Amino acid sequence: MGEDCLCKRKYFEVESANERKCIFQKFWEINNFNTQNAYLFGCIHIKTKSRGTKPKESPSRRSHSVDYLITTTGNISYQLSCKKAFLNIYGLQHNRGRIENIGKNIKQGLLMPKMDGRGRHANHKEKLSNESILFLKEFIKRLPKYESHYYRNDNYNTYFMTIDYTIEKCYEVYKIECLSQNQECVSVDKFRRVFTDDFNIKFKSPKSDRCHICDSIYVSMKEATIQSNDKQIQALKLKQELHHRKAKAGQDAIKNATKKNTREQ
Repeated sequence: MGEDCLCKRKYFEVESANERKCIFQKFWEINNFNTQNAYLFGCIHIKTKSRGTKPKESPSRRSHSVDYLITTTGNISYQLSCKKAFLNIYGLQHNRGRIENIGKNIKQGLLMPKMDGRGRHANHKEKLSNESILFLKEFIKRLPKYESHYYRNDNYNTYFMTIDYTIEKCYEVYKIECLSQNQECVSVDKFRRVFTDDFNIKFKSPKSDRCHICDSIYVSMKEATIQSNDKQIQALKLKQELHHRKAKAGQDAIKNATKKNTREQ
């Protein structure tokens, strides 16, 4: 997420810092570049300017005005006329060209944005080696993450990172690791696309969802996998399964007790 736009109308301060963070996270949980563009397409309203405010001797070159729609987590929508505020709230301050391309699609009368065609042409040279992409994916796999302890059924194969992490912070660590190992470093945009398209990782899980037993088993499992210790891996899987069963039994007991108290009241 970017910084305050500092415009006169203070659009950046219309919502609280927590609400801006929720809007930012909700957008980046869309794990597909083209789907993100479709979402942004619906947020941009372009209309022809009805009249100019400048004198005729210095006419404005702008023939259109643009409003940007922001939707809160409570499904309340409001419009901004400040492009910088819109970009910074969605964390797109380094992707102005992306928004401009979507704007061009709207002016052309398209009903949806054009599909991203980068890397899809056979006559284009591969800019990044397979080795650099593989190194990037291995780096992301090594990042500290964990399964949701209480909502595992609702988030199958989904991993969470602590609230202290952001994609930007992960990218900074990645650049340092590339430098130390003399590896080609991809751009922040490529990093973000691989992160969101190829991995089911989210940042929004609350700290109260953490379980030290699950975390301990996860770390031990990674070490055993690296060491190819099959016997320890099987023992850890059994321990994990028993722990999950106990946790579910406890959750069911709480739900039943809550229902019973509700009926008695």
